[in-house]
Amino acid sequence: MKTNWKRTAFVTILPVLFFILPGRAATFSTNSLGDAFVTTGPSGNLSANNYGGAGVLGVAAPGEAKGEFQSALQFNSAGAFNLFNSQYGAGQWSLLSVTLKLTAAPTNNAIFNPINAGQFKVSWMQNNSWVEGSGTPQTPGVTGVTFNSLQNSLVNGAVDEDLGTFSFGGATSGANT
Repeated sequence: MKTNWKRTAFVTILPVLFFILPGRAATFSTNSLGDAFVTTGPSGNLSANNYGGAGVLGVAAPGEAKGEFQSALQFNSAGAFNLFNSQYGAGQWSLLSVTLKLTAAPTNNAIFNPINAGQFKVSWMQNNSWVEGSGTPQTPGVTGVTFNSLQNSLVNGAVDEDLGTFSFGGATSGANT
């Protein structure tokens, strides 16, 4: 699956909480505090670049013509914890679902693969020490998360939590939840 997602006013995580007692549900919305896409490039030539300042996310499978793309998002959940602890009591609530809303946008740079329908996987990385960086497709950076650093030191299959595999219809515009 290949796509790009614009960051502006769309990267919203919308945890929806359902409690054991009927009628006791609450929601909390927040925007990401960090995001970046990283890529191998067609021949591995872009693996050390950072694209955290691009304002988009990208996902593409290994073997794609312009390389594999992965994206990272970081959220601050302190506001949710404070709200729910004050509303229901510390430790008296549980999270049962989270909704991530992203907006599809056409690619505007030759670095990206064409947008296609497909599936993508979402994981909760336990290591959130990565830095967004300020690189863009026009001016890649070397400071911040890169494909190499994501694969070599940030992703840890032993402790990261798989949140599921999801489908993308291939649209080039509009919201995707």
